[in-house]
Amino acid sequence: MATNRRIERVASLIKREVSLMLLNGIKDDRVGAGMVSVTDVIVSGDLQHTKIFVSIYGTDEAKAETMEGLKSATSYVRNQLGSTGATAPDTGSDISRRPFFGTGR
Repeated sequence: MATNRRIERVASLIKREVSLMLLNGIKDDRVGAGMVSVTDVIVSGDLQHTKIFVSIYGTDEAKAETMEGLKSATSYVRNQLGSTGATAPDTGSDISRRPFFGTGR
């Protein structure tokens, strides 16, 4: 098991890397339909599983379209994170929508 400090550092690195991917790496036009920001990253204690939470701004149609684009880009995100050494790519990674003001986990 990794220490809490290490888990937080890995989560911070993943958040930064995914944010950069949203700006430059993901070429799917659907992702640009709504404004997307990474709000939270949760990494498991063994550093094998990651959940990435995003907030999408825009119309309901733009939000749905953006979410579809993000889901289709999940494997790309996994591969890129694996190549940076941030976390091992696995099927536990998940991109899901979460309100910006969300409470709890």
